[in-house]
Amino acid sequence: MVVANGGSGGMQAQMSMQAQLLATRGHEVHIAVGGEYGSSTGPITTHDLPAFSPRSVVFVRALSALVRRLQPDVVHAHGLRLAPALVMAGIGTTKVLECHGIDPRVTPAAPWKLLRAATRAGVRMAACGTGPATFLATELGEIHLINNLLPDAPTPRDPRLDLDIAADATVAIWPARFSEQKGHSRLIELVAALDDPRLVVLCVGDGPLRDQVEAEVSRRGLSTRIICGDFSPTAGQWLAGSDLFIMPSWWEGQPTVGLEALRAGLPLLSLNLLGDEDVVAPGTGVRASRTTDAVDILRRWLNDPSSRPNDQHARDLLLAPHDPDRVARDLASAYGREL
Repeated sequence: MVVANGGSGGMQAQMSMQAQLLATRGHEVHIAVGGEYGSSTGPITTHDLPAFSPRSVVFVRALSALVRRLQPDVVHAHGLRLAPALVMAGIGTTKVLECHGIDPRVTPAAPWKLLRAATRAGVRMAACGTGPATFLATELGEIHLINNLLPDAPTPRDPRLDLDIAADATVAIWPARFSEQKGHSRLIELVAALDDPRLVVLCVGDGPLRDQVEAEVSRRGLSTRIICGDFSPTAGQWLAGSDLFIMPSWWEGQPTVGLEALRAGLPLLSLNLLGDEDVVAPGTGVRASRTTDAVDILRRWLNDPSSRPNDQHARDLLLAPHDPDRVARDLASAYGREL
């Protein structure tokens, strides 16, 4: 398992969970991460590689040396940026490159050229969600689907108990990195257009745009309706204890937080352009292509809670592919061998 750089994002979490799944099935698993990652966890051995950048020759050399030393049966890399490094990471090794999200608004020729070169070099292309897999297949041909694993279900905790939120408020939480992809600016526009004090949105995470988002929330007079907080291990509990789930990101791979919202029975409102196909369906949520549509949906949900999507059968169907046995079969298909 290889990921470009460490962090607390969904890609890194999925890489770690996939590694744990393979280790519990008796396979020798190594994790290689650009920059510091931490100590080994149980039967998994970790390796700190140099920090990654698209032109990082030092990273490629270190990864290639590691592959030569370990002689793994499979090198599974997470993130499309690793395509060139993966091509050079070892001859005769099964190489899988997994996409965890791609911005459909920007598809310059250079990345497609690199990815096509990787497939010609024998790299097996995979994606963690139906949307990205379909999108990539239009340019690259066969794409393996590796569904995301779900973290253990947390004990729900009402965020009103821990934060300055009115007891009768309707609460949504967006536990996401403060970055352009995650659409906090669109969330601000949505809450401002809704202009309803009954809804409070809790945004928790790290990331480079935290100060900018907080400043805009304050400037718009929305500090009691959008509460920004640090990345918190309690976020999963707060999500499970919320009333509904709003996903304003521009794109996703297959959002783990969306799957967690499904499991918690929350109605989902998505503004995504790509990547919500595996969590938003009739009976579970709605995709709104325009802010005005999203406002209408939220206003209806606030005025009439019974109008919120609440089909447990639909949720169960969407959650079924994320069972560990099913994901192990996804990995086996991508790797081309029994696991």
